[in-house]
Amino acid sequence: MKSKQPITYEKVNAKKSFRFTPFRPKSSQPLADVRLSSEEDLMIMEKSERRYAFILRQLAYHHLAQGNIEGEAYLVSF
Repeated sequence: MKSKQPITYEKVNAKKSFRFTPFRPKSSQPLADVRLSSEEDLMIMEKSERRYAFILRQLAYHHLAQGNIEGEAYLVSF
């Protein structure tokens, strides 16, 4: 059995040519500070007891979001 290696940004950084450009958020805001319609659907990711929301219609176009949170790489796919 192979040993588990940590996932790094370089490993999840999509370098291949994709039909859609990956969404790479550069910052975040508290959800209470964002004006969203009550009809807006969100995808929620939890890390270290904090939740991060992605607007589903953005993910529907990009199909994946990737970046770093708390110094660790993440990849969210839709």
